[in-house]
Amino acid sequence: MDVQLKQSTLDETYNRRTGVERTNESVKDCGLARAFARGCVHARAEVFFALCLRLVVVITNYERGDNPGSTVITV
Repeated sequence: MDVQLKQSTLDETYNRRTGVERTNESVKDCGLARAFARGCVHARAEVFFALCLRLVVVITNYERGDNPGSTVITV
């Protein structure tokens, strides 16, 4: 039995996974341990926290005149 997926489904999955990896990298860059969560509710809470943290980094870098795309805050 052959299983075939649409290219659009594969692309969407790839894009979501890339976003998750970037978020995890941002969390590690900010000095936090890698995020592990069991269950959908906990995972969503951790991702929400990581996204909030990423937003703080972007705003801080922008306000300081640094690169907002950077995942670290230069002290």
